[in-house]
Amino acid sequence: MNKSQSVLDELGLTPTQTRELPSNDRSRLLNFLLRWQCVEEVHACLDALIPINPTLVSLLDLRVRAFLAQNQPDKALPVMEERLRRKTSFTARSLLARIHLARGDVEAAHQIARALVEERDDSTMAWGLLGEVALARDDTEAALAAYRRLNELRPHSRAYLLGMTAFYRALDDLVTASGYAVRLLRTADEEHPLSIPNLRRLRDYFRASGEETRVADLEAELARRYAAELAELDAAIFVPSRRRPATRAPRPGAVEEREPPPAELLPTFDQIPVSDEERTHITEAAGRLFGFDTLLPGQVQTIACVLRGEDVLTILPTGGGKSLCYQLPALLAERGTTLVISPLVALMKDQVDSLPANLRSRATNIDYSLERDTRRRRMEQVADGAYRLVYAAPERLRQPSFLYALRRAGINRLVIDEAHCVSVWGHDFRPDYLYIGQARQALGDPPLLALTATAPLRVRRDIIHHLGDLRIVAGDVTRPNLRLEVFYARNADDKLRQLLAFCQAEPGSGIIYAGTRARCEELAALLRQRGIVASHYHAGIPNRARVQDDFMAGRIRIVVATIAFGLGIDKPDIRFIVHFVPSNSLEAYYQEAGRAGRDGLPARCLLMYAPSDRATLTRRARQNALPVEFLRAVYAAVKRRLNGASSGRVALADLERDLQADDTRVRVTLSLLEEAGLLRRGPDLPRAATVCLMAVGGRVTPPLLEAFCQTARLRSGQWLTLDLANVARQAGIALDEIERRLLEWADAGYLNYRPAGRDLLLELLPPPPDAAGRVATLLERYETVQAQRVDEIAAYAQTGRCRHGYINAYLGGRTIEHCDACDNCIAIQPPPEQDNWPGEREQLAAVLRCVAQSRWSWGRRNLTRILRGDPQAPDNARQHDDLGALAFRSEAAVGHLLDRLESGGFLQARRLDHGGSVLDLTPAGKAAIQDPAALDRLLAPPPSQKS
Repeated sequence: MNKSQSVLDELGLTPTQTRELPSNDRSRLLNFLLRWQCVEEVHACLDALIPINPTLVSLLDLRVRAFLAQNQPDKALPVMEERLRRKTSFTARSLLARIHLARGDVEAAHQIARALVEERDDSTMAWGLLGEVALARDDTEAALAAYRRLNELRPHSRAYLLGMTAFYRALDDLVTASGYAVRLLRTADEEHPLSIPNLRRLRDYFRASGEETRVADLEAELARRYAAELAELDAAIFVPSRRRPATRAPRPGAVEEREPPPAELLPTFDQIPVSDEERTHITEAAGRLFGFDTLLPGQVQTIACVLRGEDVLTILPTGGGKSLCYQLPALLAERGTTLVISPLVALMKDQVDSLPANLRSRATNIDYSLERDTRRRRMEQVADGAYRLVYAAPERLRQPSFLYALRRAGINRLVIDEAHCVSVWGHDFRPDYLYIGQARQALGDPPLLALTATAPLRVRRDIIHHLGDLRIVAGDVTRPNLRLEVFYARNADDKLRQLLAFCQAEPGSGIIYAGTRARCEELAALLRQRGIVASHYHAGIPNRARVQDDFMAGRIRIVVATIAFGLGIDKPDIRFIVHFVPSNSLEAYYQEAGRAGRDGLPARCLLMYAPSDRATLTRRARQNALPVEFLRAVYAAVKRRLNGASSGRVALADLERDLQADDTRVRVTLSLLEEAGLLRRGPDLPRAATVCLMAVGGRVTPPLLEAFCQTARLRSGQWLTLDLANVARQAGIALDEIERRLLEWADAGYLNYRPAGRDLLLELLPPPPDAAGRVATLLERYETVQAQRVDEIAAYAQTGRCRHGYINAYLGGRTIEHCDACDNCIAIQPPPEQDNWPGEREQLAAVLRCVAQSRWSWGRRNLTRILRGDPQAPDNARQHDDLGALAFRSEAAVGHLLDRLESGGFLQARRLDHGGSVLDLTPAGKAAIQDPAALDRLLAPPPSQKS
């Protein structure tokens, strides 16, 4: 921020006049100047003050800090030495250490920091300094230990959060670093604002991590704080000879700072070199093989890099044609296979089925949904080189037999679809994606293509950290045909009414994302009651394929779904996506919203946001968190399953049963235990292996094979089913090597080998001395990133900026100040108000009629379900006249109506002999059915209560 005039001029002071200030005002002024880095003015004032106050060491401290602010530690050092000769202190020695750090003398700084910690073990300042020095020494273990101690002394203090931000930044883990930075931001409130240095550090960090929206917010906060502090200082200072300026030139900030490094933006497509010859070859092949007249932005550049054998990370928007980037090169190849790692079976099948009919036979998917014999035949064909494209889930990379077949086929290229899953702390982490690096090495290090639509800078760098250096091919992720909107609801009732109005007014097909299975069923039933052809979709329904087929064919207009629906659904004419509740992260939201308008025509993306949603998201994140007790339970379950052995085969299904947890939760926990150094996971091991020794004639049997055969008691021509883990242990063969050996011996003709089933190969490691600390750090890291995701989607919902610009900046794209397709930039007409909603008196009357007309007495829960048309309403109420009469009200709202009728004397609870209670009409309730005006007293506002 460039200043238009000096602060002293704005205050009507000269450096000499500072001598006349009372000591408190003088200190306040000097600290203000230093805080806002007006260092030349600090020096000018000190030049006037020090000669008449030579014994004040505080003035020397200010001189030292001013030199450090100017990045002149060599000038600061002699001043500090003079200061310490006059008087030493704990704080002054800490400042001396920072001078040494700035000079690059890290060892001198380390000696001071260690001495301070030994002198005062309870000093947070000393431990924070030691952590900073340890990072400068590249000693991350010592830094983490220092910050852990700091956290013990002052749990989750600002110094700790700032230190952990620096720690993970040093590890190049910007995902976690940003999580701690956001936590630090959220500690601020009106009574306890962040200090100016902390705000500046956060601003500089977010600029480095590419989070320009947060940078702009912090710049605005710094400007606001400067103006407020300057006004307070102006009002407080009194000097008789002070010249008050007549006017004060307005300015956005106070300091002339060193230019920060520019943000790392996504490269544009025109920065990727493509020759005319390459472009012609690619466009001609796309037309010949796929019938495409033109290619989408980024496709030519990616395909050119792939054909040149480069390692590439391509970032294109949802619907941007990522699949062609590997399909075309794979099908142009005369030999060899392209392996595509994809997270979902449905996505793999869709990719194969979407190929032109004449090319479909050259691609296949290998997944658990195939019959065992079918899968084995396909694997044999893969090994024989029958396919140019092979799709598989990341879990299959842990199977040596799969990798062996691919090596025989010859791998031209490894493709990682949905590459953000590689990032441990990305929004859709899959633990087995972490094995890709090892699998790639086992496949002979083929060229790699990673693809994603959602990669903020911090996730992009995490992907590169795991996969190696990659050329980035990326462009603008903005989809201008998507109209981004947020509906601010007061409560769930507001959302229900808006949803009905929106779906009745908006033509075309759409997807509504709801948070839970029950909410999906409830909303779909509500839409059907209003004459809208809708169905629900979630992992718990038996007819998922039929719902999907009906939606794709247009027989269902709207699907109300959990996030299980949509990935791999390539329906180009989806006209709207509604999020009834916010997604778990901004990346997930944009990916889900991006399923609309893939035909390039306008589509609406509506996010519904209520004040309670942030708390709901936070609660959901905490429920998904992994408590340390669960990690202990997983570790104990593995130990029990190994039954005294240090390593062996463990069935994932057994762990799921033991822990009453789903497979994803168990897999993620195992990956955390592995990162903490408590266990190691190897290649999956066959549950059973059928082996037959072949007659080898006069050939010499390898010694290791000889040991294996003797241990297993194999005889030539005899098939035996073996437990490979037991045989390997007795034969002295490492468990993570046994299957690879068998495959090699089978390939050499020594034996036949048929594996059956797969289990995890786990090895318990000796716990490291700091195991508890490692686990605590990992779990805190996990929770921090989860909280950051909540903050980001909530910030998007509440921003007043251009929404396309907000998301584009978040994902590392160009700055967009104004667009023609979001509710913050243009006026968007709301759907027409529904005029057929019954008033509150009619709603109360509907409750009374429902109770009166029922053949059975109902409790509150069932009565609420009947009135709301809930799919879980009792079967014997399905033909009830009032079924769904209050479907447009939330469950809480209907419960409130029941409360009011009961407290008003229109309903009364009756206890049942077997327990529980039901609601009956009172005489007043029966009379109100005939004369609903009697209910008006419930509508009147409650009288004000006198204190």
